[in-house]
Amino acid sequence: MKNIVLPAAAAKARLSPADALMLIAIGACRADGALHPQELTHLRMLVHLNPLYAAVDNVDRYIERWAAFSRDIGTQKSQELAIAKLSSPLRETAYAWAVDVVYADNKQKQPEHAFLQALRAKLGINGHLAGKIKAVTAIRNRFA
Repeated sequence: MKNIVLPAAAAKARLSPADALMLIAIGACRADGALHPQELTHLRMLVHLNPLYAAVDNVDRYIERWAAFSRDIGTQKSQELAIAKLSSPLRETAYAWAVDVVYADNKQKQPEHAFLQALRAKLGINGHLAGKIKAVTAIRNRFA
């Protein structure tokens, strides 16, 4: 296995809640096999709106760093690391972010649905809450 240069936060085993949310969201972006521009744009907006990221000086560089980390260790491993660092309320936030990212292009594909279903189970999000999050996200992303 090649040597992986980890972001400083991960190298010191101090993955922050913000970093953990980012890893989950990046996994959602990649759920259908690619990082789509609409999803990345939506992810940037989520970062700008969330106070957990107030200290991030370059959003694009931050996202790129965690996307590379996730790619290098794999989505599954990055999810495991992220979930272990999230409190119960932030697990709900992580699921909401994942849904936001998946719904960003208004084209939800089967791999994305499967990703969200598996993520919901891993995060311990009940089906009723998951349904509400999806409904509100669909409403917010209507364009016509």
